[in-house]
Amino acid sequence: MSSGLFFISCQLLAIGGAMKILSPSPTSGAWESLGFPSSFTFVRVVGFLELSSALSAAVIGGKLLPLVVGSWYALFFLVTFRLFRMPQSPPCGCFGSSNTPASIRHIFMNFLFMAFSVFAIGTNGLSAEISSSNLNNVLYLLLIIGGAGLSYLVLIMDRKRL
Repeated sequence: MSSGLFFISCQLLAIGGAMKILSPSPTSGAWESLGFPSSFTFVRVVGFLELSSALSAAVIGGKLLPLVVGSWYALFFLVTFRLFRMPQSPPCGCFGSSNTPASIRHIFMNFLFMAFSVFAIGTNGLSAEISSSNLNNVLYLLLIIGGAGLSYLVLIMDRKRL
């Protein structure tokens, strides 16, 4: 079970990294409001590092890469907490969204995905986990994709709709 949750964490990290590469403006704005480096080039480099960390962790697994993924979520936890505590909580910039403010959901989910990653230390790569799963291979993949999709929707919806 922890491996499936870890692969969901990897998918979301990869999506967030890809969105920073494709659309750095929302993240740049959030980082600028915190006083962090916020140039588009810097945001894209960070996005590339997120994407490559997530893909490596999903393919290889092991002991170190889940810690790397967990470290990303620990950083996101701290950043979203700071954004949430600001007056008129600005958009967090996650997933390239410029209209979703940082919320308690963001903080909570970053903490959960950090924990999922830490609990997954020693997990094999995705292909090895699929072959050793008691579930049907297609069902296992669908649960991971569905879990990531649901998590993505929860994170991008603004608080007025939930």
